[in-house]
Amino acid sequence: MRRQTGMLLASSIVSLLASLAVAKVVSYSFGLDAYADVALYAVSVQFGVLVFSGGVPTALITQASPSLTVALGPDDDLRGSRLHVDAWRAAARRLTLAACLVVMLAAVAVAGSGEWRLAGVPTLLIGFGVVAGTVGGYAAAELNLYQLTRDLAVMTAAAAVSGALAQLAVLWIWQLPGLLWSLAANAAVTLIVTVALTHRAVPRMSRRGERPGHPDRTRHLLRTGLPFSAANLYSTGVQYLLPLVVLAVLGRQSLGLYRSVTTITVIYMSVMLSTFAATYLPALSRADDGVVSEVVARQSKVVFALSTPVILVLFAVAPFVLRLLYAKEFEVAAPLLRWQLLGDLIRLSAWLLGYVVLAKRGGRLYTLTEAVGGSALLVGTYLGVRLHGLDGAGIGFLAAYVVYFVTVLLASRRALPGQRWVNPWMAGMLVVAVLLGVIRGLATV
Repeated sequence: MRRQTGMLLASSIVSLLASLAVAKVVSYSFGLDAYADVALYAVSVQFGVLVFSGGVPTALITQASPSLTVALGPDDDLRGSRLHVDAWRAAARRLTLAACLVVMLAAVAVAGSGEWRLAGVPTLLIGFGVVAGTVGGYAAAELNLYQLTRDLAVMTAAAAVSGALAQLAVLWIWQLPGLLWSLAANAAVTLIVTVALTHRAVPRMSRRGERPGHPDRTRHLLRTGLPFSAANLYSTGVQYLLPLVVLAVLGRQSLGLYRSVTTITVIYMSVMLSTFAATYLPALSRADDGVVSEVVARQSKVVFALSTPVILVLFAVAPFVLRLLYAKEFEVAAPLLRWQLLGDLIRLSAWLLGYVVLAKRGGRLYTLTEAVGGSALLVGTYLGVRLHGLDGAGIGFLAAYVVYFVTVLLASRRALPGQRWVNPWMAGMLVVAVLLGVIRGLATV
């Protein structure tokens, strides 16, 4: 698991650097307005993928992984298991193609209802970006399904770098007038690279595997994927609302400081989250119920080793990091950054258990835990900024993830009773969070 995590971390870092390079070129060469357009496009595409994918990639992993554990064997009597896996893949592929068709039809309808130059072209480009992202999510799910971690890492990095190079090439040739088409070039190249590398890596589907039980599998994928998608939509909506809460209560200057801190935490947490989705979720889905806690313990060890040193360093040099990345005026946000770092230690521990609920029970129980966590974050942030100003956003963040951790711990015990969920590595992260919290609290006295 360490080697797999290392490869995925490396590919995530490469992808991050590619996106940062594009952002730097756009903001430096064309100004803040152009960068805002690119950011709006990215947010629109991400939200569209979340809506239209319907959670099908995640449902494919959780539903087909147990069958794949058997189907990977070479014996002839496993032929039925391989056909079973192929049937799940065929159902997921058809749902993905249907989602892409709906996206483009919706984009054409919206584009045709407005002025073509101002609304039509951007809408179609966003639709195409959503299609590329939806196909990319399905491709990553197939690679995860077959435990092709190296191919997934190569695909992720190659798609990000080639897409960024295509976008930069269009910008170099056409400058600012080519900004929209540079986004299309990025999406097109990313789509081509993703499909090509996935087609080369994953086993071909048997035609016989497309038939058995296909309607039932399609409905089952939707029953599993839609609650996951709904829970993520709610969590994403809360994340969009938090800056608005800070803006409404504290004003624009505090909003800028808040965004500077959340950008730092989002960068390393997104890298960690990519390894959760790529290696941890398939491992949980394949594991028998009686040994799930052992899978959690192994992943906890990896998470502890990767996250705790980074968080400790950032906690110690928070003012320097803010000055280095932004400007001296941003040092006043150091207490907020430190509270966020404490919350991230609790958040990582909660994610370890939240994925257990998703892999083994999913549906309403997982949706309930995400709803509780999102609501606690929204309420905690509002009360925090009202009572303690900008630092209160970090205090509310920490309190919300304590609530979320307790919620997923109880949900895990209900989903799979009789197992030990808080292992030594997870307990170590919680202890570090408590000790740093005591230090932070004493510093404010």
